[in-house]
Amino acid sequence: MTPSQRIIETTEKYAVRNYDRYPVVLVWGRGARVRDIECKEYIDMNAGYGLHNWGHGNEHWLDAVYYQLRNFIGLSGNYYYPPHAELLEALCKFCGKEKALFSCEGAVSVEAAIKIARK
Repeated sequence: MTPSQRIIETTEKYAVRNYDRYPVVLVWGRGARVRDIECKEYIDMNAGYGLHNWGHGNEHWLDAVYYQLRNFIGLSGNYYYPPHAELLEALCKFCGKEKALFSCEGAVSVEAAIKIARK
């Protein structure tokens, strides 16, 4: 059994299957280039969940994440935080909107939309 087959078999055995996977076991990436466990290189044309648009291993993005993780892993919406305020301002100005909401899931966004609609 190849290393790829072992990883694929283990994943298929234990993971809930909510979408299809490509039969490729990736172990490395820089920019749009990725490499599988057998050292075959590909160009990653899949933006994933939008977060991969930065490219794999992007140094600017990694520096920003490392900086953030040294300070806080995450903050709830119960606190004020300078980068949060700066991003809200930039996003609203860019989109031409008065307010914005950051959330991790659709349910929170829908709840906020209902509250706004009731006002």
